[in-house]
Amino acid sequence: GGTSTTSAGASALATGGSGAGTSSGGTASVAGTNAGGVATAGSGGAGVAGSAAGGGSNTPGAKPSAGCGKPAAQALETFVQAKVTAKGFDRTYFVRLPAGYDPARAYPTVFVAAACGGTGDKSISIQDASKPDAIVVGLNWSKEVSGRDCFNTESATSPDIDFFDAALAAVESSTCVDQNRIFFEGFSSGSWLTNLIGCARGDVLRGQGNASGGPPPLPTCKGPIATIMVHDT
Repeated sequence: GGTSTTSAGASALATGGSGAGTSSGGTASVAGTNAGGVATAGSGGAGVAGSAAGGGSNTPGAKPSAGCGKPAAQALETFVQAKVTAKGFDRTYFVRLPAGYDPARAYPTVFVAAACGGTGDKSISIQDASKPDAIVVGLNWSKEVSGRDCFNTESATSPDIDFFDAALAAVESSTCVDQNRIFFEGFSSGSWLTNLIGCARGDVLRGQGNASGGPPPLPTCKGPIATIMVHDT
């Protein structure tokens, strides 16, 4: 209990400030960028610095989505509800665009999944760390899908995988997403979902973050991806 581990060869991720990350199977130094930027480093590889706060240019290696160039269609710095249909179910999610949102800049995008009884706009507040440097998307569970107020993580083919796909496609088409820097994080039930999505969509995600929660039944995993896992106290 209370032990935090990383898998061999995992990448390190630093958000804001300065710091160093290491990974088993090779050391990878990672320096946080100024003004809340995002820096990543692969196992034993070099870091890639995020662009400075204020926007205006893309991070080297960015892959802009179809929504780049479109003006913001919602208020900034607040979670705005949206809906999508996935596998025959109407699903709800929330999108938060950062301060100074620049439609010409491809942003790292973080999907957040709440605990049982929680909602997508009130979960782990990654925006406190990413500040003006990321789009945040909060997912809602569906009682119709799972039979309770939690995500459906009992199946390797859970409809919540389709929900993620549909929400991602909608966000990529309406806002400027960096398709090379998509992340997923969750708490409790949302952490179980994080493990499911991190496995099933390891070819889409750059990394995942977990707070509690365990491994559900998993399909053949794609990836590997970076991960940080925190459990118990």
